[in-house]
Amino acid sequence: MVRSQTKTFLVTDHTGVGSTLVNALQQAGWQGMLCHRGTQALDSVRMQPWDALIIRFRLIDMRGDAVAYAACAERPALAGHILILTDEQIGREAVEAARFTWLPSDAPMDTIVAHVAALTED
Repeated sequence: MVRSQTKTFLVTDHTGVGSTLVNALQQAGWQGMLCHRGTQALDSVRMQPWDALIIRFRLIDMRGDAVAYAACAERPALAGHILILTDEQIGREAVEAARFTWLPSDAPMDTIVAHVAALTED
């Protein structure tokens, strides 16, 4: 898939980190969009296809794994294209049990971008 056509959606309630990550993704050649609530993310997933989702595990309104499950139910093609960021043991355990990919929330931007590249390879 051509990076400039790849749409990546980031869901985090950390505005500064979210903006920085969207900028990093855009600099790497992806289209990126940011939202702050799981419910907003699911509305967006219903309205348009996304190639990858990056979701913070602990959101204001719901857990990231719940967003991931619902997004995959809405758009099965997203399975295998979701990265969850978490520092919590319960988050890592839930994400591993669901077989979603995860990274620590404080992972370097280049590591996150590399994981998105791996998730969006054809």
